[in-house]
Amino acid sequence: MKPQLKIGDRVAWSRTFVRDAGGCMKDMADMRGTVISVFSIKPRRVYVSWNDNTTFCSLESNLVLAERIHLETP
Repeated sequence: MKPQLKIGDRVAWSRTFVRDAGGCMKDMADMRGTVISVFSIKPRRVYVSWNDNTTFCSLESNLVLAERIHLETP
């Protein structure tokens, strides 16, 4: 089971490509962010402040800790 994210955690997307609000595929490989708020209702959602100066909510299951990605990248 994945560890639960906390405020202040550095995160990245668990998938490289995600669909944006318009249904287009968007490359998220370089997106990194910091968790700024956590909603404990199921399924858990977190607000993230991203490195492109946007802030939006995501399901916690769509995110991974950024440090873990760096360790797994060859």
